[in-house]
Amino acid sequence: MPAGPPPAQVASQLACVRWLVVVMLLLAGARVILGDSLLSVSSDLVSALAGVMLFLDDDVLGCFARCLANATAGCCGSGGVACLAPFTIMSALNGFGGIFRIVTLGMMYHKVCLGDDGAKALQREGARPAETGMHDELRMLGALLTNATAQGAQEPAGLGKPPWSDREVHQYCSLAAALIGVLASQSLVQFAAAHMGFGALKTLQSLLSQQAGAEFGAPPWGYAAESAAIEQANETALRQALEMSRLEAL
Repeated sequence: MPAGPPPAQVASQLACVRWLVVVMLLLAGARVILGDSLLSVSSDLVSALAGVMLFLDDDVLGCFARCLANATAGCCGSGGVACLAPFTIMSALNGFGGIFRIVTLGMMYHKVCLGDDGAKALQREGARPAETGMHDELRMLGALLTNATAQGAQEPAGLGKPPWSDREVHQYCSLAAALIGVLASQSLVQFAAAHMGFGALKTLQSLLSQQAGAEFGAPPWGYAAESAAIEQANETALRQALEMSRLEAL
């Protein structure tokens, strides 16, 4: 995909993508605030960074985009539409990844916040909200599914952690519910951005095909109208030349 400013045919689609990129960055920041790890958010940040390159031709945010483009050593070529293909692919992958995170975190939320077995399993595991963080849901989920089914199992020696207080459980469940909501919103935004980016890519590919066809003699869009105008201009010039020759002969 060539670099540079986008053509007018995809201006409306890229305008929507730009707003979606802004929402991506805001939601990624919200995930960090809610306790999600930077490693989990990194893929979404990379996708948003590729989308920021689409602001290179923006009158307001162009300076910010050019600064990021220079800082990343031109990972998307010269910027502009050169970043559209990787941005579309990363957005789609991150959307599916967000759905997977929602499922795993939702299972943990159901065990911890909607039943007593989950709290007892966490107590036997010795995990506390301050020690684990919201990004450890996969490891904690394994402990929940294993320990919650061990009815009457004795607590392992040396893990005499105090149980969660009501305040800790309420705080943890509130953060988990908020993170699930943010992940759901981010997945929708990622899929919307991938859809708009894919549509813009199809339009650009069609334009490139027409341009390549025109170079090999195939008529591009508007060829009939342009050729008719040229023929009419040639006929007018020929009539004027004949009229001038007739007048000179007289």
